[in-house]
Amino acid sequence: MKPKLKPLAEQVMVVTGASSGIGLLVAEAAARAGAKVLLIARDQEGLEGITHRIREKGGIAEFAVADVGDAAAVEAAADKAMEVYGRIDTWVNDAGVAIYATLLDTPDDEHVRLFSTNYFGVVHGCSAAASRMRKHGGALITIASIASDMPSPILGAYTASKHAVKAYVQSLRIELMAERVPIAVMLIKPAGMATPIGVHAMSRLEGEPLVPPPAYDPQLVADPVLHCAEHVRREITVGGVGRLQALRFALSRDV
Repeated sequence: MKPKLKPLAEQVMVVTGASSGIGLLVAEAAARAGAKVLLIARDQEGLEGITHRIREKGGIAEFAVADVGDAAAVEAAADKAMEVYGRIDTWVNDAGVAIYATLLDTPDDEHVRLFSTNYFGVVHGCSAAASRMRKHGGALITIASIASDMPSPILGAYTASKHAVKAYVQSLRIELMAERVPIAVMLIKPAGMATPIGVHAMSRLEGEPLVPPPAYDPQLVADPVLHCAEHVRREITVGGVGRLQALRFALSRDV
C-alpha cells in the first residue's frame, strides 16, 4: 500500500533532538509551514524557550522531555503527541551524539551510551511512530550520516552507530512494505554539517573536536526533511563532498 502524505500545513510532526542543530531547524521550519509540532530532547529549559518562541511567531508547538535511549520515555512523548494533537503524521529521528577517540581507546560505557542514543534512539522512535501510524500511515524520517557509507577513523564509534542505523531503517522499510503498512520509511544521510555536535561530543583527543570539513549549512538538511514529510524518497544524501568521499571509498582497494 503506497503511503499518502499530507501537506505540511495539515500535519502533526514529532522531532527528536529538537533542542539544537538540524532538529531545531526542522521543528521551526515545520511550524512556520503550518504543521503542529512536538519537540523531544533532554533539555527542558531549552525546549521551553524554543516552544515559546515558536508560539510567539504564530506556530503550534508542544514539547516532551525524554532521553531517546529510554524506550519508556519515548513512548510517553509519543503518547503526549497523541493526547495533544490526536495523531502523528510525520516522525523525525534526529537525536545523536559523537565520540572523538580511536576505537581501542573508547571505554565500553561511552560506546554503549553512544549506541543508546544514536542507534536505540532510532529503534525506539521508529517503534513509537510505527505503532501509532500503522493504520492511517505517514512519514518516518531518520537522519543518519554519510558516515553510514564509509569508515571514519577517530569517529569510529559514531560511524559504527550510523552503519547500524542505516541497516535498521532499510530492513524496517522492507518489513513494513511486506505487511502493506502505509508508512514511508526514509533515510537522510548528511555530510559534515555546521551543528553543535562537536561542542557536545566526548573527546579523548587533544584539541577542540571539529566537524570534518567542509561543514555545510544544516539548513541544507532541514529542507530535504520537510520535502520528505510530503513526498516519498527512500534515501537522500546531502553534501556533495561527502558523497564523493563515500564513492571514493567504495572504489578504493587500499582500505
